[in-house]
Amino acid sequence: MAQAIRYYRLAAADGDTDACVRMGIFLRDGREVEQDLKGAAAFFHRAADSGDRIGTILFGLCYLRGEGVEKNLHEAMRLFREAEGL
Repeated sequence: MAQAIRYYRLAAADGDTDACVRMGIFLRDGREVEQDLKGAAAFFHRAADSGDRIGTILFGLCYLRGEGVEKNLHEAMRLFREAEGL
């Protein structure tokens, strides 16, 4: 699994939005890596900025729950609305 995570990190660095989402989930859940909510939010943010619907929803959940970012219900709702249009 460590090898897969290494490749996900490389793919995310190259702008692969699916890899960003997967890395965010790994970091959020602490699966196979040390839990890092700020890192997870950063990966979800990159995916959202690239127009990825799942990344946008997961980034919105970060704001809704205050995980890795300061809790902000307005920003969460904005992201959820944005995801609807993707």
